[in-house]
Amino acid sequence: MRAPNIAELFTPQVVGLDGSVDNCAAPLKPGSTTVLTTGYTLTQCEASGVKPAQFGNLAPNTANQYNGLLGGNPNLKPETADTYSAGFVISPRALPTLSFSVDYFNIKIKDIIGAIGGDTILNNCLNTGQANFCDAVHRAPNGSLWLSQAGYVSDTTVNQGSLQTKGFDLKAGYRQAMGGLGSLNFQLEGTYLQQLQTEPVTGFGTYDCVGFFGSTCGASNPKWRHVMNITWSTPWDALDLTLRWRYIGSADSELTDVNNPFLGGVAFPPTQHIPAYNYLDLSGSFAITKSVRLMLGINNITDKAPPLVIGGDCSTSSPAGANCNGNTFPGTYDPLGRYVFAHVTAQF
Repeated sequence: MRAPNIAELFTPQVVGLDGSVDNCAAPLKPGSTTVLTTGYTLTQCEASGVKPAQFGNLAPNTANQYNGLLGGNPNLKPETADTYSAGFVISPRALPTLSFSVDYFNIKIKDIIGAIGGDTILNNCLNTGQANFCDAVHRAPNGSLWLSQAGYVSDTTVNQGSLQTKGFDLKAGYRQAMGGLGSLNFQLEGTYLQQLQTEPVTGFGTYDCVGFFGSTCGASNPKWRHVMNITWSTPWDALDLTLRWRYIGSADSELTDVNNPFLGGVAFPPTQHIPAYNYLDLSGSFAITKSVRLMLGINNITDKAPPLVIGGDCSTSSPAGANCNGNTFPGTYDPLGRYVFAHVTAQF
């Protein structure tokens, strides 16, 4: 169980940036007076508050930024989860310095505490016409959801839907002695993600974010990612050198998943795919005295630039919590490029 925290309960409700698309803010389909280029009809858009005179005349936000009423909810209840895990560890007698472990995890959270998402609410209103979604859409007198704070989608924190994730965590380690040259230590930790499925509203469909990124799925959710460290413990003055390899698998824009109404949309081909990313870091530490140790290091040795994320894929308020900032995902990729650091540790 997890009870709601103070922020989820009592954060003031304010209008800010939330959704990334309004499918009723589009021109009429050529030759039609009742269907937009997005495929939505007058009847569907009227359910979201669009007036007949506004239909086909609403301007979209070219920055893909729409308003939402965001904030806490004092009526929240605890969320609950069922967690299953199983694993094994192998340490063969023939190689006593080798260890290998695999852990399977399957976690399902119910009555999730969080915002549903402005895009999800609006799209469910257009696709179902149900009052519990459409009542949350508050269009300004001119029909807009972005030109002023009078237009917004109510998207405060609620208990709704479920989240399920499952996959495998792998860990391996091996130490190789090198006589008078010290030893090499290899450590690998990785995760294979099988499922990251969200049900925003109970009974109204799901979406799986494995292999996707975007305004709904947040930062990249690759099937595989790992960190590998190779440490040379030298025989000289407690000098240790570590080379770290960070691997983040490839991912595609959620807008390319045209079969899922929660994710699909109009993707921008030049940035709809993020290839696998490899980062190399190097660090060294040595003892200055028995109680003082110095570490020097360089992260992202090759100065690899982060991927460019734009348009409907870049949201500052993703339901997944990993937001786009500066047209990338700084919590996943290195936004600063090559990074040099040093620190001193002293024991007293």
